[in-house]
Amino acid sequence: MIVCTILGGFMVFRKMGFTGWQWVVPGYNLWLLCREMYGRGNRVFMMLIPGYGLYVMIRMWIDVARAFGRPVGFGVGLALVSPVFLMILGLSASTYTRPAASEQFGRSLTQPPAPGYAPQTQGYVPPVPVGQTTSPGQD
Repeated sequence: MIVCTILGGFMVFRKMGFTGWQWVVPGYNLWLLCREMYGRGNRVFMMLIPGYGLYVMIRMWIDVARAFGRPVGFGVGLALVSPVFLMILGLSASTYTRPAASEQFGRSLTQPPAPGYAPQTQGYVPPVPVGQTTSPGQD
């Protein structure tokens, strides 16, 4: 079972564009999966929360399955019987399509803000004092 997990994960990581050895390093492989699926790797620490960690792990494997064009049931299989499903995924002809991390959270960064919300600006913009119409130096 350990050999199937290592070989399957190695092949899946190669399909995802990582080097295969990154799968073998404990903890680092989960960090890379979270960074690839959600745009930041710190979500791996959510797996340490009892109960909720199980949900995060299953959800992550479902998102991996969807990135390979597989159904939700395949993702649940990845979470529960990893050695078998990693080998299936690694040996199959399915291709990996990188998910947009911003779309995972419901809104793309290119969409305009919702009505009633001000658009986000780049950098710090100092507040204008009361009674003054422009900032100092912007005459």
